[in-house]
Amino acid sequence: MRDDIKSDPSTPKAMDDRSLAYPHGVLLKRCEEAWMHYRPNDLVIGRALDCHGHYSPGEIRLFRSIVDRGDTVVEAGAGIGSLTIPLANSVGQSGTAYAFEPNSDSFDLLCRNLEANEVHNVIADHRALGATCEIRIIEVKDVSRPNNFGDTSLRLNGSGQTVALMTIDSLHLNRCDFVKADVQGMERDILLGAAETLSRFRPILYLENDQRELSRPLLATLEALGYDSYGTYREFANSFQPT
Repeated sequence: MRDDIKSDPSTPKAMDDRSLAYPHGVLLKRCEEAWMHYRPNDLVIGRALDCHGHYSPGEIRLFRSIVDRGDTVVEAGAGIGSLTIPLANSVGQSGTAYAFEPNSDSFDLLCRNLEANEVHNVIADHRALGATCEIRIIEVKDVSRPNNFGDTSLRLNGSGQTVALMTIDSLHLNRCDFVKADVQGMERDILLGAAETLSRFRPILYLENDQRELSRPLLATLEALGYDSYGTYREFANSFQPT
């Protein structure tokens, strides 16, 4: 076994009882940005961390160029924290990062990674962000089988796990400097639920826009909110892909 890998999902400093609560091969590895707990059978983030020790370094460089010390950032779809921790490092102890992740398994790993790296300026929230405050259903994937565990969507009904939906406006933030949303087509909903916050603070927005049928409504909403839209090159998103 490589020196940078531990098969037991404990923190790098000490083990605790929760280290036995992660089945199906969670690994702990010292990656470029942080210690990371991840599932190597995750076909995107986990595989990138396992093969290369980093995930989407182009996006991390972009965030560092626009996020400053003392900023308040909101991240919708934090996953296991592979971009949350770099954002937290960028805002520093004088800043705050709000990390929302409704997927239970991902949220568990997110909290584990924050603890492992002694990150204290992140408020992790096991809810989803959207246009209204309500209850939705999130699909539950079998973590024992290879899959893209970050690609989970919310729906109004059907089988799955219930999750609470809330709005950014309901946070009543004292400041907001940056909003990142990667939420499988719900980016426009998040904007609609943040209209007051966006009007008051005018944060920089970084939104996934990869669904053709949803792209035009998303861009129209941004324009109505007074925002100009710019696209990033695909290498920002694809730079993590293993070869």
